Amino acid sequence: MKIELELTKKVYDGLVMVASTASERNVGRHGSTTHGAIDVSRMLEMLAEDVSMMHTRPASLEASNMFSVFASHGYRFE
Repeated sequence: MKIELELTKKVYDGLVMVASTASERNVGRHGSTTHGAIDVSRMLEMLAEDVSMMHTRPASLEASNMFSVFASHGYRFE
């Protein structure tokens, strides 16, 4: 499924920097990260996978982290 997003340049630039840094960390870990080198699209897909785990695997580490992110924005799942 394809989803299109409209982002501000500032947000997109931030995403590019985070993806670039994550890819550098992947090299530093000799490719032992879960998703390897990532670009913005792959990074957003990875985050979407983790958010969907809030429903499919709520006890997982990934879902737990996403529950915390949502809670920091005022969305509580109880």
